[in-house]
Amino acid sequence: MESKDLVCRSAGNSTQRISFDQKERLFTNLLPVTQLPRLLYRAKTRKRSWQALKEESKKGIPPCCIVDGRIYALADPMHKSNVLRKWCTRSEAPIPATEWTNDPERFNDVVFLLNQLLGKHMGQCGIRYNPKFKRNYFPRENKTDVQFSREWKSERTNVSTFSLALPAQQTDGSPVSSQSLPAGVFPP
Repeated sequence: MESKDLVCRSAGNSTQRISFDQKERLFTNLLPVTQLPRLLYRAKTRKRSWQALKEESKKGIPPCCIVDGRIYALADPMHKSNVLRKWCTRSEAPIPATEWTNDPERFNDVVFLLNQLLGKHMGQCGIRYNPKFKRNYFPRENKTDVQFSREWKSERTNVSTFSLALPAQQTDGSPVSSQSLPAGVFPP
């Protein structure tokens, strides 16, 4: 076994799925952040972790994190319609989001909040998440087609509508093996 493969295996990463012999279609999963929230809302809590909130919630929770005994969120956790309210003990004044974006120790918490927000949005758009494979995917529309198309128009470039062909996913969201795909189409 090659040393690169050993390092990838021990790190829990798969090897690169790049073929220099076959033509590939690549799609980016990077989205530009064009605007950050102005404020981070906060409230005192007795809960010690985000995971504890998530496990206790029956309907899910809005983007939030817990730091030093406080729930931080993109909306006021003490608002009467916010599900986080039941875990809050006292309201505190919001802080400018720049306090965290400019702090190397808190920057990852901002990214965590934004990733949660993106995940909620993708769920509303019909995109699913498989925690086992740590991937977002378009669910299968049926059990026979190997490839699906989505019609869309780029808002940024205002390009005419076109089809985006996506490799199919298994019903649980795990990638389809490359052996079952037509030549030149690779799983994500």
